[in-house]
Amino acid sequence: MSTTLGAGGSQSPLLLAELPPDLLAAANSSGGVLGKMISPQNLTIACAAVALAGREGDLLRKVLPWSLGLLLVMCLIVVGQSTLVLDWMLP
Repeated sequence: MSTTLGAGGSQSPLLLAELPPDLLAAANSSGGVLGKMISPQNLTIACAAVALAGREGDLLRKVLPWSLGLLLVMCLIVVGQSTLVLDWMLP
């Protein structure tokens, strides 16, 4: 699965948003990274690596709050960057 911005049918809503393309690309890429924290494949590999096979659900319960917290922080940063508060961070 690709996290490439503007792939397929997502171009027209992005053009209507009138947001900086740099911001949208960065937010999209960061969202893909956050999603990998809770992907079943990564949880399975992590559990197998430390001899906890079959305990993926336990790992997900521990990782999910961190993932949601990081998602909230990332959303606040992106909203800030799309306004005058943090727009100085964009090129």
